[in-house]
Amino acid sequence: MKKVILIICIVVALVLLIPFPSKQKDGGTVHYNAIIYDVYDVHRIKPIDDQICDDSCDAEYIEGTIIKLFGIEIFNNTEPESCPQDNKGDENTQNPYFVGKVLEINEKGLFVKVTNTGNGSFAVDEMVQVNIDFSRFPQYNIGDNLRITFDGKVAMSYPPQVTSVTQISKVDS
Repeated sequence: MKKVILIICIVVALVLLIPFPSKQKDGGTVHYNAIIYDVYDVHRIKPIDDQICDDSCDAEYIEGTIIKLFGIEIFNNTEPESCPQDNKGDENTQNPYFVGKVLEINEKGLFVKVTNTGNGSFAVDEMVQVNIDFSRFPQYNIGDNLRITFDGKVAMSYPPQVTSVTQISKVDS
C-alpha cells in the first residue's frame, strides 16, 4: 500500500510541476505553464503606448523573465532591449541618422538626397524632406553633405518627412 501512495504522490507532483511550453505571437515569448507556476521567457515587440522606460528611449523589444507562483508574480526583470540608460547623452548611439546632400532649401527646411543610409533609416538615393527650425540650426547651402540625426519618427508622405531633428553636422563627401 505504501508503494501505491508513493506512486500517486509522484504522479501528482509531476502533474503539478512539469511545465508545458507554448509560444506567444508577440515577437518570440515562450510561456512555460504548470499548474502551480508560470514562467515567461519574454521577447516581445514593445507596444507603442508601453511606458516601461521613459520617452527618451525608443526600445523595440522587451526582454526578460517573469515567474508567477500560484498566479502571483514573484519575479520580473523585463527590460526594453535597446534602452541604454548609461549613454543617454550620446545622440549618435541612440537615435537614427543618415547622410544626405542638400538639393533644395525651402520654407520647411531642407530637401536632401540620401548618400549614406547611416543606421538604416532610409535607402541610398531616396529623397527626404528634413523639417527644421532655421533659428535652431545654422544656415546650410545647396550641395552641403549633412549627417542628420533625428528621433526615428518619419511622416508617411511623399517624399518622407523627418520632423524632429536632434542634430545636424556637415560631413565630407
